Amino acid sequence: MAAALRQDVSVRLLRIGLLAIFLVGLANGLWWMGHKAERWYPGQDSHDYHLMALNLAHGQGLSREPGPPFVPTLHREPGYPAFVAAVFALANESDDAVAVVQSALVGLSAVLAALLARGVFGDARIALLAGLWTAILPDLGDHARYQMSEALFVPLLLLAALTLFHAWRTRSTRWGVLAGLTFAAAGYVRVMAFPTALLLVLGSLLLASAVCRFEIAECRFLRSARSNLHSAISNLHSHLHSSWAIVCLGVMLLAAAPWVARNALVLGQASFTSRGGGFLMPRGDKAAAPLDKQLEWTGIAAWVAAYPFSELVVPLSHLHREPYVWDGPLGDFELVDTTRAFGRYCQGASSMVAQDSCYTQEGLRMILSHPLQYVLLTPVEFTRLTFYTYPSKLMLFRNWTVWIGLVTLLLCVVSPVWRRPERLWLALLILAYTLPSIAGDAQNRYGVPLVPLYAMFFAAGVVWFMDFLRRSAKPASQEQPRLPAY
Repeated sequence: MAAALRQDVSVRLLRIGLLAIFLVGLANGLWWMGHKAERWYPGQDSHDYHLMALNLAHGQGLSREPGPPFVPTLHREPGYPAFVAAVFALANESDDAVAVVQSALVGLSAVLAALLARGVFGDARIALLAGLWTAILPDLGDHARYQMSEALFVPLLLLAALTLFHAWRTRSTRWGVLAGLTFAAAGYVRVMAFPTALLLVLGSLLLASAVCRFEIAECRFLRSARSNLHSAISNLHSHLHSSWAIVCLGVMLLAAAPWVARNALVLGQASFTSRGGGFLMPRGDKAAAPLDKQLEWTGIAAWVAAYPFSELVVPLSHLHREPYVWDGPLGDFELVDTTRAFGRYCQGASSMVAQDSCYTQEGLRMILSHPLQYVLLTPVEFTRLTFYTYPSKLMLFRNWTVWIGLVTLLLCVVSPVWRRPERLWLALLILAYTLPSIAGDAQNRYGVPLVPLYAMFFAAGVVWFMDFLRRSAKPASQEQPRLPAY
């Protein structure tokens, strides 16, 4: 009776904590909305999304054209423009209304991060800290204030990960269906969700098999009871039953098929998006760059990852010139060198589809010509994806979250004491998103979905470290006699 009462109280406290986390996330987005007035930037990605949403709201279809004839496009995924268009239809095309809704999505992302952390670590303290830390992260708040796909992609990816986690643990085809649908929804916003799902499902199957085989080997080594060995073998056969994984991937592909069919019929290209070349070509251009330029990128990547300590060695003034954010080597590293690469190739293409096809060919040619450089520059792309480039409070928040999260992740992977299948699964999720992202040009905003995932390991590391300090302090406090209180 007492145990049931305690469980009921803990569930109520968790619900209250999740509500508080949602409100903190909402407040974070609203603060950034008031702090910066821009809702989209002319000539940048946010302007593209804004224009496509207006065209959809006015019944002109998915087009990037500012006026007639409103030529259809597959340059960007349709999910986020459709989301913004829906808000426009309900709120008289108000950009501020979009920012308010996206602020609520920050709170939702934080709640989903807490729920996933609860499932992975089985500790309410870690779950609540992960959710709270996600709710206050400047990355999510800043992306909520203006029209960028990350505002919608982050909660969808977290929801997809949560459903797939339950499908993997329960081996339920129902959860597999939900996981497939949510990953497809995320893919309609950012196509990177599709390779992430494929890698994560395959990794989940391998992880389940490895865990069960280890249990069998352990039972045999320890000469455990025959019933324990039989149970371990049964678990192996159960985990190898991969119907949930087949269902998940099948549903995801079926949900993506209508958009591919639309592109094939309307635009004559059977693909989900036409940005593959733009993703691949800058990576090939870097592989073919002179050695001194490659060494410069490597040095700046080390500086960014080691900030703020790196500023004691190389002052910021050597890498960045005020007042323009893109002036200097930091700006070159973050975006400008990528923009310059686009200006060097495929300028005579007849259309955006033809230009992207040309970019793909050029990128593959340069990568195949310089495979070693391509591989050696992968840490540079990892840094561009994972860490924030410009010195600021946002940089400190993200970089310290990533570093503490990475250390905890490695501890969970390497140490038998801390290793658990659920923690390895979360590490697999980070790897499944990171690998396809750094195969091409890894822009900094593509790393925003990783921040809540690292925040979960960050929260676990902080809670475990505090537990260690508490345990270490106990014997000392017991040995020292208490002074009388006066």
